[in-house]
Amino acid sequence: MFRAGRRAAAGERGAALVAALGVILVVSILIAALVFATMGERAISQQQAGGVQALFLAEAGAYRALAELRHRIAVDLAARIDQAEAGEVIAACEADQGWRLVAAFAHPGGTTDWTEDPATGEAVLSLNGGRPLTIRSGAGAETGRFTATIRMRTTAAGIRADCRRPETARPERYRMYLDYEIVATGMARSARRSVKLTNPPEAPVELAVERASFSRWALLLLQRSEQWLTETTVIDGPAHTNDRWHIAGSPTFHGPVSSTGMQVVFDNCGGPVELEAAVNAGAPPACAGDHPRYLAGEVQRGVRPMEFPVPPPSLARAALGLDPDGAPPGDDELLRAATEQVKAGAPPAPGVYIANDGGVLRHPRTGEPSGIYIKGNADILALAVEDGRQVLLLRLAGASGGAVVQKIILDPQREVIQVVSGADGTTRTYRGRFNGLIYVDGAIESFSGTISRSTLLTVVARKAVTVTDHVVYEHPPGAGGEEASNLLGLYVEEGSVEIDGERAPADLYLDAVVLAPKGQVRVEGLSGLGDRGTLHLFGGLTAEEFGLLGTIDSDTRAQRGYRLDLRYDQRLLGEVMPPFFPRANRYAALRPRGDGLYLKPVWQEVTQP
Repeated sequence: MFRAGRRAAAGERGAALVAALGVILVVSILIAALVFATMGERAISQQQAGGVQALFLAEAGAYRALAELRHRIAVDLAARIDQAEAGEVIAACEADQGWRLVAAFAHPGGTTDWTEDPATGEAVLSLNGGRPLTIRSGAGAETGRFTATIRMRTTAAGIRADCRRPETARPERYRMYLDYEIVATGMARSARRSVKLTNPPEAPVELAVERASFSRWALLLLQRSEQWLTETTVIDGPAHTNDRWHIAGSPTFHGPVSSTGMQVVFDNCGGPVELEAAVNAGAPPACAGDHPRYLAGEVQRGVRPMEFPVPPPSLARAALGLDPDGAPPGDDELLRAATEQVKAGAPPAPGVYIANDGGVLRHPRTGEPSGIYIKGNADILALAVEDGRQVLLLRLAGASGGAVVQKIILDPQREVIQVVSGADGTTRTYRGRFNGLIYVDGAIESFSGTISRSTLLTVVARKAVTVTDHVVYEHPPGAGGEEASNLLGLYVEEGSVEIDGERAPADLYLDAVVLAPKGQVRVEGLSGLGDRGTLHLFGGLTAEEFGLLGTIDSDTRAQRGYRLDLRYDQRLLGEVMPPFFPRANRYAALRPRGDGLYLKPVWQEVTQP
C-alpha cells in the first residue's frame, strides 16, 4: 500500500513535468514568432525608410542637375559662345540641332564634358563624370548617394528652328528650341529609386544666338587697357579687352571676363609684374598679391580679338531712312531725302533735316522709317520730358556765326515729330514711326538731360560728345511699377566722350550705353580738378582705350577727378539694344523671358534603371 502511494506521486510528478515542458515549448514558439515578426517588421520598416530616403536623394539629385543645367546655359554657354564660328552656328540651326552648341560651349572651360549621341540626337552630361555623389549628415556619416544624367534634344513640341543668315536684311539671329530630360537615381541602404524631370511640353528651352551688339558688354576695350582696376572696381556684366587687364588688389567681376593677351598685369604692391595667371599670389608677408574676384569663372586669356566692323555701318544714312551699308550721305542725298528743307541751288545749311515723303516720316525712295539728321556742330543738345513726351532742345552754330535754336518734340503715342524754330516759332510736323536715331554731323559741345520712360534712342555724333550735366532715365529699370522701356545709346564715330570737369557736377550720373570705337571716355581738365566724387555710369562702355577719369596725387594721395562706378544694365543681356547699334564679329546667347528652363519642371518617378 505504501509502495502504491509512492507510484501515484511519481506519476503525478511526471505528468506535471510533461505539462511544464509543453508550456515552455508553446511559450518558446510564441516568443520565437514574436521575435521573427518584430525582426520582419523592423526589416520592412528599414526597407521602407531606405526607399523613402532613396526617393528624397533622387529628387535632390534631379534638382541639383537642373541647377547645373541652368548655370551651364545661362553662364558657361553665354561666356563661350562668342568663340563659335559662323559655320558652326549656322549648321546647328539649319539642321535644328541646337543641342550640338550646348555640347560644344555649355561647360566651365577646357575640354567639354558633354558627349554627343548622334544616334538619338542628344547631348548627354553625367554629373560628377557618372560617379555617385555621396551625401553625408552633419556628423559626417554617409546617408546615401545619387547619380544624375542630363539629356538635351531637339524639342518634340513641333517648333522649328528660325535661322536668319547674315545675308538677310534683318539682324543675323538663330533661334533653336530644345527639351531637357534629367534622370537621377538615389541610393540608401539597399534601396534604389529614380526621378525624372522634364521641361513642360508646351514650353521648350529657347537657345537664341545672334551677332552680338556692342551694347552687350559692361566694359569692352578695343585697344589699350592700361587703367588699373582696383579694389573699388565692380563690373557686373561681361568684360573683355583686346589687350591685357591691369589688376591692382581685388576688383570684382560679376560676369564673364576675357582678354586677347595671355598675360595679366598685376600691381604687386607697387612693383608691377606680368603673369600668365588669373591671380597674383604675391610674396607674403611683404606683399599679399592681387586677387580679383571672378564670380562667373576665371578670366579667359588668349581669346580672339573683338573687331569693330570696317567700314562700320553708316548711321548717317540710317538717320535718313537709307540702308546703313554704304558711304556716308553727301549733300545730294540730303537734298533727295528732305527736298523741301533745302534751298534750291544752295548747299544744305546747318540745321535739322528729317527725311520725309510728303510729310510722312520715311525716305521718299526706300520707304524706310527715318530719324533726325542734324547738320553742323551742336553747341547744346539737351534732353527733356514734357507731358510724357521726349523733347530735344538744340542750339546749333549758324552758318554766319549766329545761333540756331530749335525744339524737337517726339510723340511716339501719336507717331508725330514736331520741329519748332526758336527764331520765329514756325513748326514743321511729320507723321509716322520714328526710327530712334539722332545723327549729328559734327560734335556735341554740351550734352545732358532726361530720357523719357518710353523712349528708345541712339544719339550719334561724328566728332565728339562733351557731357556737361547729368544724363538720366526718367524711370530707371528696377525702380518699381511698370517696367521701363527707356534706353539711350551714345555713340561717337571718330572721337571721344569727354566729361567737362569744370561744368559737370560732382557725383555725375550717366545712364547710357557708351560707344567710342576710335576714342575714350575721359575727363577734360583733370590736372586742375579736385575730388569730384564718383562717375555713376549705368549701362555699358565700349571704347578704343580706357580714358583717364581720375588720378591719385602721388604726394598727398588726394583724389583728382572721378572714381568709376560702372553698373551694367542687365536688360542688355536679352534682346534690348539701342537702335542701330553696330554689331561685333562675335556671337552672343540671349536670355529670353519665360524660358522653359526656368519654369516648374514636370516631376515623375520612373522605374529604376
